[in-house]
Amino acid sequence: MTNRLRPLKEAGGGISWDGSGTLVAEGHGGLRALDVDVDAAPDAALPLAVLLAFARGTSRLTGVARLAEKESDRLEAALDLLSRGGVIARRAAGANGAPELVIEGLAREARRADYAAHD
Repeated sequence: MTNRLRPLKEAGGGISWDGSGTLVAEGHGGLRALDVDVDAAPDAALPLAVLLAFARGTSRLTGVARLAEKESDRLEAALDLLSRGGVIARRAAGANGAPELVIEGLAREARRADYAAHD
């Protein structure tokens, strides 16, 4: 397991490829909330955020400032997708004023939300 996938394992989840080439994220016996810095692996932040929507408790992803500076504002895209999926998530200011993505796990009204491309 690479360091980039370690937060998935720490939350009690995992990822695998199914026979059709689809990436599957799943929890093993219930997912746990995490506080994790995603600055070193910004591309893993969005799948991790979706997985943590089904965790028990409140998760905080720090190191998300770079997400807003990508080809499009991925932090805003994550908030949009989570919100349309019935998940309670928000941008918050951390102790040092840097943005954080806060996700309230086990959303009661979680539902399917198609991804909307943001350029």
